[in-house]
Amino acid sequence: MKQISVLFADDEIPYDNDRDAQTKERLLQRDKSLTEADYKKGRDGMRRACRVLKEAGMDLTVAHTLSEAKRAISSSKSFDVVILDLGWNGDPGPDWSDIAGWDLVKSMPTTEAGDRVPIIMYSYKFDTTESLARTAAELGALPLPKTYTEGSHQTLLCAVRFLAMRALSRSEQLYSLFSDSQRAYKQRERELRLAALLCLVLIGVVGLVLISSAVALAFGRTNQAIFGAIASVLVGTLLTFASNHARSAAQRSEAAMKEARENLASEKPAQAA
Repeated sequence: MKQISVLFADDEIPYDNDRDAQTKERLLQRDKSLTEADYKKGRDGMRRACRVLKEAGMDLTVAHTLSEAKRAISSSKSFDVVILDLGWNGDPGPDWSDIAGWDLVKSMPTTEAGDRVPIIMYSYKFDTTESLARTAAELGALPLPKTYTEGSHQTLLCAVRFLAMRALSRSEQLYSLFSDSQRAYKQRERELRLAALLCLVLIGVVGLVLISSAVALAFGRTNQAIFGAIASVLVGTLLTFASNHARSAAQRSEAAMKEARENLASEKPAQAA
């Protein structure tokens, strides 16, 4: 399956340079309830959240400001999931940045069918104001509380994976199913080819042993003829083993194809709908 592409737009994600000091000043000035400890907790938590997504193999694009987020949204890059912050008090934008995340949600482009990239609204405000979560849901976004804990990060990761899988088109789902079946079929095919080659070699060995035994018997070499007969039995046993292996591989190959047909049959009703 392809790498999941994620846009993570949040003004609490650290720059790790001088711009962090400017962001800190704006945050503490606009939100008087925040303390230095709160600021540090948020920075460290968001750094870990980004690390969790990257370590999970996500193709992560980070936006620290509203303008960066809007540029990423309007770019030609295709995202599987978008994570948006609700409040942007650390952004050098207007005073209404406290709920600027709503405008980001509304700016997300839609397809001709009206579909939109899955959106996660990630904010600590959902824990204190329940109406915000309802608004997020009404706008078509999944509200997810931001608590800066490891549990919060893992929940975010699971939500990204879930939404990315749900966003797969029917053709992509079908392709994924058949890719798995095709890999199983090719593996069985390689086993069959190897077993068939082994059978041919063993048949040749049995033929040579039988011919040498017949020649030995014709010249009165009884012991050599007996040895040849025993060798034929042993090689014949190996041939039987190879034949059984080939039969087993053939059965598994048939099972893989049967699974592929069942996958196709299960997808037809969904496509017809």
